[in-house]
Amino acid sequence: MAHTCGLLDEARAFHDTIAATYHDRTFAHYGADEDRPSWEHITWHLNRNVRNSDWRKLLIASDSKQGELVLKAHVSPSGQDAEMVTASLAHAQGAGDETVPLRSADHQMQSGKLLGIFKQSGYEHQSSYDDKQVLNATLYCILRIAQTMKRRK
Repeated sequence: MAHTCGLLDEARAFHDTIAATYHDRTFAHYGADEDRPSWEHITWHLNRNVRNSDWRKLLIASDSKQGELVLKAHVSPSGQDAEMVTASLAHAQGAGDETVPLRSADHQMQSGKLLGIFKQSGYEHQSSYDDKQVLNATLYCILRIAQTMKRRK
């Protein structure tokens, strides 16, 4: 877990450095649907308390890849005794597109740097390009960008 936390810290630092970086011709569209909750906050429920253990030192013993982990905690100074704990991922909460939380996507709008933003509903992230409103927004953005192009002679 400590290694994973370190990688997450690195990713956060990287994202912080590029947070306000946008191309001069940036447009965006995103799902903002109350019926398509996303993980705005990640919450894990443990089946019991872990005694005498720092959560950053828990080891992943198994992963269902469906939101359930079995964690191993060493509870003795020698590390010989281990306690097994099950952690279950809480349900998604917060509007979005079942992948990107609305609050994260809204950050783009607050930047003031985008030329157009389409805040939409009715589709799931992975299949967004099967949605007619997404295709229309994308075509509009491509045409607006193409209008700025200069012809070579």
